[in-house]
Amino acid sequence: MLRVAEGSDEVTAEHVAAAAGAARRQLAATVYEPSLRSLSRKDMEFLRAMAQDDGVSAIADVRRRLGASHATAQQYRARLIAAGLVAPERRGELSFTLPYLGEYLQGP
Repeated sequence: MLRVAEGSDEVTAEHVAAAAGAARRQLAATVYEPSLRSLSRKDMEFLRAMAQDDGVSAIADVRRRLGASHATAQQYRARLIAAGLVAPERRGELSFTLPYLGEYLQGP
């Protein structure tokens, strides 16, 4: 990733931005895509509803976005915790376990 700075005596903001973009693309290809591949459509909808938040998501907000019942939201919460993609925070809150997963799910 530091190869973007070859031929230069200093690392510029452009070099850093290019390296960060390359790292995120590699993270997507090697971590996110394999981790998400086996999820159901509803699992993905739950994750995308979480991705609308900055940081920690309140389950009540995710439920509201999805129009889901408490029981349905708890089912997907449990599945995604078991998959290692989200983790419980305080009571009624979840966060992503993988760095930048929320941004990835929001798309370009």
